[in-house]
Amino acid sequence: MGNTEIIIKLPIILVDGLDVIIYTSVEQIEQDVEPIDVINNVYTVYDSDGRLLYLDVEVKSCENWMDLLKRIILGPTYKVMLKPAKFEPQHEQELRKVLVEYLVHRGISKELSSETSLKELIDMVLEFQK
Repeated sequence: MGNTEIIIKLPIILVDGLDVIIYTSVEQIEQDVEPIDVINNVYTVYDSDGRLLYLDVEVKSCENWMDLLKRIILGPTYKVMLKPAKFEPQHEQELRKVLVEYLVHRGISKELSSETSLKELIDMVLEFQK
């Protein structure tokens, strides 16, 4: 495969049980998600093609002496990083199932059919969450 970069296709779908949150940028999800939840493996994350993603936690580097002083006094601070777990999108059906369950659980099932595309499901969730 070489050095092929994997493109994460937006939006990003975060699943927490029956709850679904859709993020429109990588930065948004990395800032919103708590490191402790990532460490506890609370979420499942997909891109809009159904590619499984994973959240990782890294210790923030010290960029100046104030950062170093804060780390000495308060301990390390962490940042959340979003990364592809799979090269190819292989979880489209799994994501479809989650989105359908989310919509049905919220009483939005009249517009759903087996022909509803993944993009349409994502759009329906986005519309519901406005």
